[in-house]
Amino acid sequence: MGENMDEQAMRRLLRRLAERQPGLFLDIWELQPRAEGPAHQAQPHWCLCGKCLDMPIAEEELCCAGGQDNCLSDEPEMNALVLDPGVLALRTIHEIFGMRGNPEPNRGMRHAAH
Repeated sequence: MGENMDEQAMRRLLRRLAERQPGLFLDIWELQPRAEGPAHQAQPHWCLCGKCLDMPIAEEELCCAGGQDNCLSDEPEMNALVLDPGVLALRTIHEIFGMRGNPEPNRGMRHAAH
């Protein structure tokens, strides 16, 4: 089946699978090898809180400017909504497969109801 599919057909299939079974993609994502980062990085010149990392492009070089005792990355909401591995994995899936808002948010519920 997969050998005969062109790239666009494969993407459509994967997008549909991700919509139906997001947990499957989280499992696959967690199996991927992780790159080990350096033990210590110097603080970038643009960082004011002391907790920022160097970023690959200038648009990503942002600091909360809260200082060491008031950094946004220490807030519980940041861990729950931004830095949580599950949230990051789902966001990555959406970025990879180009998923945007669901035009029919109740479609899955209608299917389950029948």
